[in-house]
Amino acid sequence: MRRILEFPPKFRMLRPTGTLIITSDEEMERLEKDPGMKLRAFDSSFTDICRNLPGRGGTQVDVAYDFFFGGNERKYFPTSDQCIRTFRVLHDIAEQQGLGFGASVMSRTSVPSNAVIISDGSDMTRNDSTVASTSA
Repeated sequence: MRRILEFPPKFRMLRPTGTLIITSDEEMERLEKDPGMKLRAFDSSFTDICRNLPGRGGTQVDVAYDFFFGGNERKYFPTSDQCIRTFRVLHDIAEQQGLGFGASVMSRTSVPSNAVIISDGSDMTRNDSTVASTSA
């Protein structure tokens, strides 16, 4: 297909994206083994999102773990082996469909409570901190 319209770099962020929100540790575990499962917050699965996105002109699927809907206890964080394995499976599926993959891994709610946050002194609402270490 020949492109008639090209997005200038500053407008590329306006392209359609797919979004998946994982809402519990159980979903995180199940997605690693069954990325075709329907999640509670969506009426489709990750594989459905990836399959349908290119037809809408989308080029990237973004995944986040929003625990607010998931219960009283959270075991998995972006540095957890389970989270990394699940995101890897999802990444590979997106890649097979020719899509980019974005993982929301740094927000105040995705940092373990025992993490030490180092800030560069800038506006703390921008999520530009880095996790320096976690204690056992």
